[in-house]
Amino acid sequence: SRMEEVEYDEYGFGRIGDGEDNDWRCHNYSSHCTDSFTAQRVWKKLLKSWSTTSSQQKILHLAQGVPRPLRAKFWQTQLDVSSVQASFPLSYPSTLDTVRALLAQRQEKQQTLESQRKQWVRDCPLQDPPSDTLEEDGQYPSVKAVAQIRLDLERTFYTHQLFRAGGEGLQPLFNVLVVYARLNPSVGYCQGMAYIVGVLLMVMPEEQAFWCAVSLFESKRYFNSFYSESLRRVQHEADVFTGLIARCLPELSIKLSGIGIHALMYCTPWFMCAYTSLPCWDTVLSLWDYLIFAGSSGIHTVGLALFTACKDDLLSKESLGDVLPYLQHLPAAKTQREALMKAVWTLHSKETEDHVSAVEDSLARGVAPDQCLPSAWKRMNKVGSSASKAQEDSAQRHKRVRTDRESSGPPSTPSIFKRILNSLSTPLRNNVQQSVQVKKAVERKAVQLSISTTPGPLHSPQTERLTSIPASACSPSFVRSGVLSPSFRGSLQDLLLSPTRSLSIRHRGSRRSTKAAPPRSPEFSQFSPETAQAFRQFKTRTPVKTVQIPPSVCSAHKRVHTPHHGLDVLLSPPDSVRMEMRELSEHRRMLKAKRRVSAKPLNFTNV
Repeated sequence: SRMEEVEYDEYGFGRIGDGEDNDWRCHNYSSHCTDSFTAQRVWKKLLKSWSTTSSQQKILHLAQGVPRPLRAKFWQTQLDVSSVQASFPLSYPSTLDTVRALLAQRQEKQQTLESQRKQWVRDCPLQDPPSDTLEEDGQYPSVKAVAQIRLDLERTFYTHQLFRAGGEGLQPLFNVLVVYARLNPSVGYCQGMAYIVGVLLMVMPEEQAFWCAVSLFESKRYFNSFYSESLRRVQHEADVFTGLIARCLPELSIKLSGIGIHALMYCTPWFMCAYTSLPCWDTVLSLWDYLIFAGSSGIHTVGLALFTACKDDLLSKESLGDVLPYLQHLPAAKTQREALMKAVWTLHSKETEDHVSAVEDSLARGVAPDQCLPSAWKRMNKVGSSASKAQEDSAQRHKRVRTDRESSGPPSTPSIFKRILNSLSTPLRNNVQQSVQVKKAVERKAVQLSISTTPGPLHSPQTERLTSIPASACSPSFVRSGVLSPSFRGSLQDLLLSPTRSLSIRHRGSRRSTKAAPPRSPEFSQFSPETAQAFRQFKTRTPVKTVQIPPSVCSAHKRVHTPHHGLDVLLSPPDSVRMEMRELSEHRRMLKAKRRVSAKPLNFTNV
């Protein structure tokens, strides 16, 4: 009832609200009229000699517009419908009768399946009922294609007088689509075909619309392979259009690539529906006049004209959420017939064809579509090229300095020191540059250490570290600069981690050797008498004792910070002290175990 009260414009579209309810249509058409008696008389004469008319004359008349009463005749003449109809041994009325009979059989079978399902539900409510979905019977159009066509009927130009709910154009639209699905079973039906056939039915009768649709869908000049299952040609044309925008509108191309806009996001409805989604219908019909004349290559010209008209608006938007809805529903102010068609015919030139050919050659060589920039833009990675160029020059300058240093001789320090340089703080740099006098004062100062008497499990492997500060680290040049000095040739591993050797461990109850192991490192023979005295103090049998030792010797469980090199050094006591510590700890554990199992407490006075 609501649709009966709707007011329709001169092209048959209802004036219903705004936005999606109105199918995004604009009803303010241009005042330019091409339906005058003089224009019709000129076009009638032109169509009689269309095949012999020069291209320049055709373009001149097409730019002025095709009269609405003669549009159907012009489309059929340009599409060469008579030759297409002769190339297909098919009669549209008889084929339509065959399809109707097939659909009637399927409907009866569908009703039978539904009745069987209802009966099953009544008789066996606890069991799953059989499916009432029709299966493919090997005949065309397929069950899947017919179901999809029925689904898309209500979506196609739903505000137009012909295709509204109960409109008289729905049945012809269904007939044309199912007959073509029988004619070409490999394609069947694809979304987008309904819009093409719908435009044809607005202009011409059903059978003529069918043969025009066959010419558009089957001819390589037009939309052949656009509606295949893989949509491979649509993807290719989208890549070509992306490259065309990169060559003709490089700034806009970089903008769209930067925010993540891919051409398939907006080109798919543009190309597969032949720009029928534009709001102004007089513009759509004029674009169809051009596309039928120019072929499928004209879709790039039309898209380029739209981008040129909307360039400023697109450059002002900053996110994908702003750009994509804009491209899917272009404003009516940017798609007015006079301005847009003037831009289209201006871009219909040899230069645009050369751009398209160059893009296709680049794509054939494996170049990305958005990288098909003109020569003036190939050196630019983004719009703000000045800052990028300055950064690139700085990087090149640092690279040359690094290359000169490497070519002058061997590297002054290993690469690991460069990583340490980034992690060291300013106070540490000050510590490593202390004088030799500070180093000697620190060596005379004793460090009080508390030796832990809790060794690891007996069955775990044990290691000890016997080392001293490398001689290279004690050189005057190293004292002044530390590990950051170019004169330091020592290894960081020698400085931080001392070499380890395994310590033979026997299980509980085995005989232990208390003989002190000789020192493994020759540096211990160079120790001063004070150091030797310290070792003698370590050999004393005592569980915990506070001793004074130089910084060169420390416990395996403690660390001493030696300011003469600014790093922590791990050192270990000799074998004899290690063994004494382990023996005492083991003895204590045994006594504790006996105390737990014995009722009589033990006397620890002799321990």
